[in-house]
Amino acid sequence: MYAVTVALLELPTGGLADTIGRRTVYLVSRAFAISAAVVLAFAQTPVVFAGGFALVGAARALSSGSMDAYFVDAFESLPTSGELQRFLARVGIFAPLSLAISGFLGGLIPAWAASIVEPALSLDRYTVLFGVVFVVDTLQSVLTVLLVATDSPREARDALGRAVGRIPAVFRESIRVGIADRTVLFLLLGSAAWGVAFAGLEQFWQPFVDGLTIEESPTRLFGYLTTGYFAVGSVGALAANWLFRVIGPRHGIAVGVSRVIIGGLFLLLSLSSSVSGFAVFYLALFFLNGINDSPEQALFNDSIPSSARSTLLSFQSLFLQLGGGVAALAWGVVSERISIAFSWTIAGLIFGLSGVLFITIRNTGRSL
Repeated sequence: MYAVTVALLELPTGGLADTIGRRTVYLVSRAFAISAAVVLAFAQTPVVFAGGFALVGAARALSSGSMDAYFVDAFESLPTSGELQRFLARVGIFAPLSLAISGFLGGLIPAWAASIVEPALSLDRYTVLFGVVFVVDTLQSVLTVLLVATDSPREARDALGRAVGRIPAVFRESIRVGIADRTVLFLLLGSAAWGVAFAGLEQFWQPFVDGLTIEESPTRLFGYLTTGYFAVGSVGALAANWLFRVIGPRHGIAVGVSRVIIGGLFLLLSLSSSVSGFAVFYLALFFLNGINDSPEQALFNDSIPSSARSTLLSFQSLFLQLGGGVAALAWGVVSERISIAFSWTIAGLIFGLSGVLFITIRNTGRSL
């Protein structure tokens, strides 16, 4: 239900953000997220759970691209803003760190609730967890209202009625740019390739590692590797700025070459015969992926018009999700009938070949 809702609402909500304002749409997304936490906290039937995850999907679709577009526009409005990639790399350091912290707390809070809160207040441990989600989303909404002062750093946004009427025109402009501009098209195809390749890795790395270890219950090992790939992703984002100070703003070439290397790491993962070897290749892969994120997003944002930025960022997200969704089904069949290693081999070849698209992109690394 989550994936279906995101796919259906991704583009319309991006168009809405480009017309009524990115901050406004982001705040609406937080309202949906808060509602989802309440519904899931007290859900007892499959229908109610499905409704809760539909609300999560709506929140994801509304937030996708809206605040990212706002910050890029705010960055462009600065008198001397520097190079966009460096700004995005700094932002990219914190996303995987927050995921690592939330993943750790997501395991800790239910265990704490089961031993303390559940006996004392007769509250289910997951009800407590969703209560924490409710508080965090509420706090995020308050901080957005306080810190993100206006709907647009450049211009006043349309009233809702006029804005909804403009959405078809925004769609047409977005689709035109996505098809007619070679750089944008290649970047969209690169996002789809990421979804295709990483869907197989994220879906099957745990059963693959389970087959390599002699531990009866390798849960702790899974936790170490999960924390590790978030951590190296942050280090990779930090290293990106150092890299581009050395080689200059050759973003397309750098992303293309690293995609080829990552494709090779997929092949090495498929050949892994020990947990230590797998861990080295796995963490190296996510380190390079962390380096890739900011230059790839800089290329994309440099290539699209501000007037349709949220829609095109949603378009990019849709390509990634569709690639991942279709591939998840395909990799399941391939892994069951042949092997996980074979599915990773094909995924690595696809991802490595996608690097050629980036190498052909001419990037000026313009300062904004």
